Formats: sequence, C-alpha cells, structure tokens
Amino acid sequence: MLPEEFCRMRDTLFERYQGLQAYVGWTEDDARRLASAGPVLAAFFTDVVEDFYAEIDRHEETRHVLTGGASQQERLKRSLLGWLHELFGGRYDVAYVERRWRVGHRHFEIGLDQAFTNAAASRLKRRLAETVDRVFPGDSAAGRAIKVSLELIIDLDLAIIQDAYQTEFVRLREETERAARLAETQQIQEALAISEQALRAVLQAAPCMIVILNREGTIRYFSPYAEELTGYAAEELLGADYFSHFITSAELAAAIRAELAQTLAGTPTVGFTNPIRGRDGVQRWMVWNTQRIADYQQEPAVLAVGQDITALRQAQNRVVQNERLAAIGEMMAGLAHESRNALQRSQACLEMLALEITDRPQALRLVDRIQNAQDSLHQLYEEVRDYAAPIRLELGEHNLRRIMEDTWDNLLVERQGRIASLVFESSPGIPKARVDARAIEQVFRNILENALTASADPVEIRVRTSETAFDSRASLAVSIGDNGPGLDAETRTRIFEPFFTTKTKGTGLGMAIAKRLVEAHGGSISLDASAARGAEIVVIVPRDGPLEARS
Repeated sequence: MLPEEFCRMRDTLFERYQGLQAYVGWTEDDARRLASAGPVLAAFFTDVVEDFYAEIDRHEETRHVLTGGASQQERLKRSLLGWLHELFGGRYDVAYVERRWRVGHRHFEIGLDQAFTNAAASRLKRRLAETVDRVFPGDSAAGRAIKVSLELIIDLDLAIIQDAYQTEFVRLREETERAARLAETQQIQEALAISEQALRAVLQAAPCMIVILNREGTIRYFSPYAEELTGYAAEELLGADYFSHFITSAELAAAIRAELAQTLAGTPTVGFTNPIRGRDGVQRWMVWNTQRIADYQQEPAVLAVGQDITALRQAQNRVVQNERLAAIGEMMAGLAHESRNALQRSQACLEMLALEITDRPQALRLVDRIQNAQDSLHQLYEEVRDYAAPIRLELGEHNLRRIMEDTWDNLLVERQGRIASLVFESSPGIPKARVDARAIEQVFRNILENALTASADPVEIRVRTSETAFDSRASLAVSIGDNGPGLDAETRTRIFEPFFTTKTKGTGLGMAIAKRLVEAHGGSISLDASAARGAEIVVIVPRDGPLEARS
C-alpha cells in the first residue's frame, strides 16, 4: 500500500510530473517514439536485466539490501523487466507516476544509498543506448531521437523518486519538530535523537542539492551532495548569504527571493529552474522544489531540493545543434556545387586576362588580388561544408606523438621564414590509441596553426602526453601550449563556438571543427585555465576508441 502522502497528493504530483515533462521538452512524439521502439528492443531487455543485477552483486553496498536470496532476486528481475516494458509502453499516466513514486518510497524504507540509484539509472541509460545503437546501426537519425527520448523519460523517473525522498524529508522534519515540543522526558529526547539521526541519513544519501534558507536568504543547512556539486564546504557557508555565492544577476536574485516569499507564505514551489555558479566559476542548471519549514533553528525557513539538469540541457542543445548543422550542410553542399562552376569560369577568365596584360604590372597585381579573393571564398565554402558534414571515423591503432610530429612536419610551408620549435616535455613511451589519424591530425593542425598565428618569434610550442582517465575509461591526454600572449576573457569563453574568431582572416570554424572531431572519438577538448603563460589546449581521447564503434 502506498503511504497516505501519495494518496492525498496524487493529482498534485501528476500535475508536477506533467510540468516537468513540459520543461524538459517531452512531447507525445517522444511517447510514440518509445512505444514504437519497444517491441523492437524488447528482445534485448533480458540481457539488460541480467547485466544490471550482475553489477549489483559486485558491490557490498547494494548486495546487502537483497536479503531474500535467489528467490527475491528473481522476483526483482521480473519487476525490472516489467519496468523496462513500461518505460517503452507509451502510457505515462497517474498510475505510471504512482508506480515510480512507490519505488522511491521503498528505497527510503530499505535504506538504499541513493548514489547507487543514480548510478543504476546511468548504467541502464548506457546499456539501453547501446541496445538502440545495435538495432539502429550507423549514424541513424531514428536511433539518435530514440536515445534522446529515452534519456528524458529516465531522468523524469529519477525526478519522481527524488519527490518521494523530499516527502519523507518533510515528514521526518515535522516529526522532529513535534518531538521537540513534547521533549519533557528523557524518553522523548531519545526518540528525538533517533528521528534526527534518520533525517540526517536521508540528507546524506539524497542525490540532490539540499539547502535550507531563512527569510533573508541566509544558509542554515547545506547538504553533502551540494558540497560535492558546488565545491563549497558546508562549514564555510553556514550563516553566509546564498545569493552572493551562487547567483550572478540581480534580476535572477529578485526572482528567487519572490519564490522564497511565496513558499514562506505557504505555497510550495515546483519545477523552478535557474543556473547557479560553483566555486570554480562553472555554471550548472538546477530545477528546484521548495517546502516551508515552520520552525528550523527557532525561525521559519525554506527547504529547497534541487536536481542538476545540466547534462539534460546539453543533450537537448546537441540535438538542436545537429539539426541545424544538417540543414547548413545541405545548403552548403548545393551552394558549393553551384559556386564551384562559377569560380572555375572566373579563374579561367582571369588566367586568360593575365596573358593579355603581361606588360602591365599594376593590372597583374589586381588580377592576383582577385584570384586570392576567389581562393578565400572557395576555402570558406569548403570549411563550412566540412563543419556541417556527418563525421565518419576510420579507426586504427596510432601513436598520438607520431601524429603530432607528422602534423608539425606538414606545417613546413606555414613555418617558412619563422623561428618556431616544437618541444616534447614528456617521454616518448606512450600507449597507442584507437583513433582516426587524419581526424586527429586536423585537430592538432588547427591548434598548432592558432599557436603560430598568436605567438611572436621565437615561437615555442610545448607538448605533453600522458595517460589519464576520462568518463571512467583509460584515456590519453595531449597538452599543447604556446608562449604567446594568452587569451582574453571573451576568447576563453567562446573559443570553441562556431564562427568565433579573433583573426582578420578565417571563418572561425577551426576550433569548433576540432571539438566535433574529438567528441566524435568519445573524448574532450578544453582550455587549461591554469596555464602560467600563453594558451594551453588539452585534448583527451579514450585509448579503445568511441563507445559507438565498440558496440
């Protein structure tokens, strides 16, 4: 039987769920897409379930929860199989929300560490995404759309589980307050201590940012997960102003204060979204639910529970960006084809004209300028088309240092007349990585060309290669630094944006193309903000290649 809280709040919770659906962009198309994919993917669900419980058996923290032996595990496997079928069922009604809410409440009852709930959802996402890739091979638009819808529905399920946790938190808080008012005997004091201990256990385990603020916005509680997410320790924030640490604009601060006032007046906030700034200056997007606490440390307060939705927003932005790139690619392919004929005719006419005016140097110089302009226009077409085109990698085992050396050799013309050197600051012994050599050479070339352009002679480009871990996978890192003047604040922020450039010539696509190529390998490219001099770019690629190529 569900707790009375859900029975009373059934309609409110479903409205909240619908609000979250609208916020993340969930539509009936997503529901139909998953319902259509379900019968095709169902043949693989048993493998997903077996993988899930095999991973549970590997961890003491999760294995100890299964106290009923093999019979209980088989029963739970059937439940998870049913959950997967519901996930692709296409019906996400009140009954669906009720069943998900029941899961969160049950996790609370058995004391399951919610860090493993998040990790389990992540594992299911990954295994289901691999299954989609297996059924829809290649760079399939249908497969990409199904994976986006799948990520949305699993994140929405997690939000319901968080709701159950928050309900229990408020209930325990109220029980603690009642116990405090009745604490006239030692027996009641002991009961209060037990209740507080249970409350603290919930706060420690909850995979969300929990903050308690008073009427002025002073921080009265800061959860362990909030510490991990923001980089701030609780002891340095207790008693400090929330807004000066996390909110960057006066307009946003005013909007949040209005939500606090509304909550204190008795109207909870559901699904309020805003960015926060961590200690490192990185912005993260949060979705918040708030509740009023009648008495916390002898004053009314607001309990705010926030979930990090940064990755979700980034996934949505990637989908939109890919759709835009596809449209740009189609347009540029047609434009380049039609323009190439006109440019070739113009080039032929210019060559004939040059033969007619060999005795007129000034006119010949004008012809050269026209030819250079045509070359630049042709290069622009080609770079925009390359940026928008789908990436198809030809993977092989390659030494990244050797690719860097070859790239430097191929820049001999660009280095002609310059005093420039490439210096390796690490030993040559580094494992090979499964990469597309030509794609990685293009990445290195774009970085090296920028370094040569930005740095005055004598140019010194420093390269360090090392083994590292990225996204829990063995990877290789290549750091490329120059002795130039470094980057200003705007360039540091926008360096990987398409069409952003500080050069007088160029399309501003070089680093954007590099970013796409590295991410296609399952890696990352970033600016090292700690570089003592010049600019330093760090490229990381997994040693065994992108996950899509392995599945």
